[in-house]
Amino acid sequence: MPRKQPWRVVVPTLVAALISFDVVLLSGPHASHTAFATEARGKSSAARKLNIGEMWKTVEKATRQDLQRRRRFAGTLHDVLSKTPSDRKQERAHLYGALSVLHATDYLLRHSALSFLAAAKKVWPGFVRTKQSVYVWKKLLDSLDRKQIVNEHLLSRAAQVLSGGRVEQEEKVEFPYYKGWSFFRSEKYSDALGILEKVPLRSPHYRRAKFLEATSLVMLDRVADARETYQVVVSLLPTQFEEKSRIPARSIQRLRDLAVLNIARLLYEQRQFKESLAYYRSLDQDSFFFYESLAEQGWSFFMSGFPGRALGAAYAATSPFFSDRFNPDVYFLFATLYFWLCHYDYAREGLSKFIQHTKSEGDSLRVFLSGVSKLPAAKRKERMLSLLEAVDRGLSPKSLGLGNKTAAFLSYQEGLMDTYEGYKALRDRRLQVQKLKLDKVMRERVLTGLEEFESELGFQVSLHAEDTLQGIKGDYENSLTQSRLLWLEILTAQKDALLGKERSVEGNQFLGDENAFVEALSRGKKTKWSQDKNEFWFDELSSYVFDMPSQCGDPNAKK
Repeated sequence: MPRKQPWRVVVPTLVAALISFDVVLLSGPHASHTAFATEARGKSSAARKLNIGEMWKTVEKATRQDLQRRRRFAGTLHDVLSKTPSDRKQERAHLYGALSVLHATDYLLRHSALSFLAAAKKVWPGFVRTKQSVYVWKKLLDSLDRKQIVNEHLLSRAAQVLSGGRVEQEEKVEFPYYKGWSFFRSEKYSDALGILEKVPLRSPHYRRAKFLEATSLVMLDRVADARETYQVVVSLLPTQFEEKSRIPARSIQRLRDLAVLNIARLLYEQRQFKESLAYYRSLDQDSFFFYESLAEQGWSFFMSGFPGRALGAAYAATSPFFSDRFNPDVYFLFATLYFWLCHYDYAREGLSKFIQHTKSEGDSLRVFLSGVSKLPAAKRKERMLSLLEAVDRGLSPKSLGLGNKTAAFLSYQEGLMDTYEGYKALRDRRLQVQKLKLDKVMRERVLTGLEEFESELGFQVSLHAEDTLQGIKGDYENSLTQSRLLWLEILTAQKDALLGKERSVEGNQFLGDENAFVEALSRGKKTKWSQDKNEFWFDELSSYVFDMPSQCGDPNAKK
């Protein structure tokens, strides 16, 4: 730590430095930093306080200068901050706030801005009520490209820091979204809902706010309200405010498609099976969520009384196009459908395929998560980040004890992998900062700020990855449990058939008059999948239909 100078020397040096730097900023690119420093040391010691207004004017001018000058001025403020006594809380808070702005405008240093903003509030909570706090927020918005998820994370944290202050009172377009998101990330869904509902239509984040609002409603078990809010996301055309903010059309479409998928899921849970099909089947083959829609609609077909179409959906979802997907539920659906149609041999075959497809992956997932749960928090985080790195680089996860299908599942989790990419970029930026020739105090503070943000983001992405794996494990174990029960049912049914106790399915109409049937079960081994010119899921209703009549007895037949 540098030796602190007496206050009577520090303050006039600061004021003179700010005035001198103002001259340097206005005098052109060849002005001498050495001359500026020499002039600063020769100023009078009459002043006793930092001229906060003048400092912020100089900061504003500095943000319009080149990178070298901004860094030089930031170095000066870091030096001044080191020499400012701790009891001068307001001055220190404004210095931290000014450094937050200067670093936000610096590509390599920008993610340390959050640390300095948080320090400003910690030193003097009243900083969030100043007009300068509004200026800091606006500079963060101007400096950070919102298409990068790591910047979105930073802004949500900044909104949390500035919560309850002047920014929240004055900035009604973007601040509510970021504050609401910060509550959502913390699983405070009621608080998130109260904020997100205030995001206006003129906000470029209105669509995303509605999506988070709908998801919060789901978590609060307000399903009907959630469906209506998801529908807003689906129905809303691209707005001029989204276009002005250059939000990619791809992002808008993916959010819309995910809202459609969530509506379908909610309708299924509410036993509105035919209604859920309308949403599942509205996603086309170009959608990022097409596979999920294809696989899940099989259950809606089944519960709606169309097992032939349900078999077609399951057939398509297990085709070679999706050979890298780990989805135990689809194989269990096959076995369930065949059992329901009283094709017991096919049902047993379906369960055999279920075991072949899932057992190894599921068991390795159990072992992996069991081992991770026993690790200390730091090692746990390290292990999950190593897994994501392997997935990101396309490496085999076997060295970590996981199957390839599980790794592929992670790679398809767009939000997870985007956040990991942001974390990785932040880590690389921190390594670049370590090589910069910065003043010692400035370098230490910036690296500390970057490391804090990197560590927090790394923890969050590792937790997200672990939660995702726990979800896959839960799906696998649920399907495995149900498969065991189904196996017993098949054995009992076959035994009953031998005894002449024929089973029946009552009150269901299986197939209509469809003409396009695919004889998938009779395909010969000589036919390669690549030679099939038809889409696996394509007919007049965009899905296969299996002509699989029920072999169950007719309960209405005369005995």
